[in-house]
Amino acid sequence: MAIPWKCEREDGVMAGARQLRLGQILRDLRIKAGFDQQAAAERVGRNRSSVGHWESARSRPGRSDLDVLLTFYGVDDDTRERIQQLRADSGKGGWWTLYQLPAWFTPYVGFEADAIEGFNFETNVVPGLLQTRAYARAIHESGRMTLDSASIDEWVEARMQRQQRLAEEHPLVLNVVIAEEAFHRVIGGHEVMAEQIRALIDASRRPNVDLRVVPLDAGGHPALPGGFMLLRFEQHADVVFVDTALSGHIVDNPAETAEFGRVFSVLQNIALSADETTTLLATLAGKYSEV
Repeated sequence: MAIPWKCEREDGVMAGARQLRLGQILRDLRIKAGFDQQAAAERVGRNRSSVGHWESARSRPGRSDLDVLLTFYGVDDDTRERIQQLRADSGKGGWWTLYQLPAWFTPYVGFEADAIEGFNFETNVVPGLLQTRAYARAIHESGRMTLDSASIDEWVEARMQRQQRLAEEHPLVLNVVIAEEAFHRVIGGHEVMAEQIRALIDASRRPNVDLRVVPLDAGGHPALPGGFMLLRFEQHADVVFVDTALSGHIVDNPAETAEFGRVFSVLQNIALSADETTTLLATLAGKYSEV
């Protein structure tokens, strides 16, 4: 199913990624234990809508209510401790809350901050986690929303901050496949493109980054409609972010996320090898530099 991407808490504040994840976990535990929301509500001494709000991230349970639920669902001590920590952490704001990012995108940044591995495919642009500052600015200047210079500055800074996930002590492992057509779409001018492509070559040398390009002559593939990012977590099921012309949404249905994983494997198989990708990128950077 798709997570309600504009999920608001009862206080009117947008629910964060940890609270969304807590809700998913509570829903999954209840279903696995074989109970409906009414049975859970009766056990904890609340009404059914309270349990529904916890599972949809409109609110979060108190520590004692959560403890009763976890006992009811038969959760072991180690799992109970992790879920209680997630409940506590869900009330904390991450660095991204300091930026005025779109409501539909803010929860995704929280997921990205907690993920251990990402599988990103893009058709027409370089992935945000690998964009240079100049390329990111050009993207926002021609983006779906009309922004003033100050807003663009803020969004670019937020994008640069996101990229720190690749350089942390325990960095995000990033697997990237980019369609070659992205490098023939001139974003920001030839100098910007040359700089961006050289930056990709540098990024590909990181031990936690695997970068491949699907060449134009590879023909059709199952992701022609557009890009996506599949995120993998240590203690949580995969989620997929799908960008659209107007906003974006998260998919968390296991069957659907598994299909995205299969599609990514297909893309990797038809993409150039790492060495071939570097050779192609070097050639493209040289052509932009000559213009």
